[in-house]
Amino acid sequence: MLTSAFKKQPLRGGVLVIQPMPGIGDGLWHLRAYKALARFSMDQKITLLTRKKAQAHELLATEPWLHDVLWLDEEHHFGKLGGVVLGRDLKTFGFSTAWILHHSARYYIGASFAGIKSRYGYGFGWLQDMLTTQHALPRQDRRLHPIDRFEALFKKHGLPLLDEDASLKADTSLVEDCKKAFSHLPKPWIALGFGATQPARIWPTERFAAVGKALISQYGQGSLFLCGAPHEKDQGEALLHHVQDQGGGAELITDYPLARTAALLSLCDLFIGNDSGLLNVAASLSVPSLGLFPGQGVHRPSADLFKNGGQSTYIKTPTLIQDITVEDVVSRAQDVRPAS
Repeated sequence: MLTSAFKKQPLRGGVLVIQPMPGIGDGLWHLRAYKALARFSMDQKITLLTRKKAQAHELLATEPWLHDVLWLDEEHHFGKLGGVVLGRDLKTFGFSTAWILHHSARYYIGASFAGIKSRYGYGFGWLQDMLTTQHALPRQDRRLHPIDRFEALFKKHGLPLLDEDASLKADTSLVEDCKKAFSHLPKPWIALGFGATQPARIWPTERFAAVGKALISQYGQGSLFLCGAPHEKDQGEALLHHVQDQGGGAELITDYPLARTAALLSLCDLFIGNDSGLLNVAASLSVPSLGLFPGQGVHRPSADLFKNGGQSTYIKTPTLIQDITVEDVVSRAQDVRPAS
């Protein structure tokens, strides 16, 4: 069954947007698409169908254009009959329009079985027959990055995408709570995003500690926030020990819900972190950010996030992330947030 994150009654005849990619950053990449579709809907709102692990319910809960978030059932909406089961579950919501921002057949089958009258999407290959429009994308566009895909689709439909719609807004009540909780700490506030989903993306914790110490020394004062997910608490504690071993102190932020972490990040003067969900959150909040990227370096969507007035940048290495030095990061951080 489908679970409503906000426990709201369905908007009968409303617009459903299906974007099932699992990452936090995946969802933030699509902000411009969500807002554009809401702007052109009758009630100026959309309902988002996604996966719970993407945490859209945390980051977008106060957005006026979002009516509800529906979570896919990881057990029943996948597999051979997943699309049929999804269609049965969607039917009770009474959507009149669906935008499918994914290539998987299950979502086209689901929207069709649900009886949704207007169905738009990428429609690669035979899936075009399950849409109610002639504006499907050619098969070769399946190789495009998700941002390039929805840009191409919206261009075909004449739907404008606005750069300012890429911005995320933190929950104002949580922002005020964080201001009060940490009002005793001196500025600038520097957030270190030490985690990532893949080990190859994780810069050594002792180097994060060294960067924090160097920057506070250059700024003359400041406070460190060590930010990660709950399952990264051990890694965060190791980083905290490195900071303390170097004579410093820091706030370990791993037990917060993502919405509260985002509120705290919105108050920070600088974010330095691995290629992760938190890096995407910080950049989307227009926090001056420095991203650390291994291997092939920065992908185009990540580069798009670093457009907030030239205040953010990234370091990329053609090899391992361990090849990025403390000196590299301290130097580039000064470009993002110069010492006064």
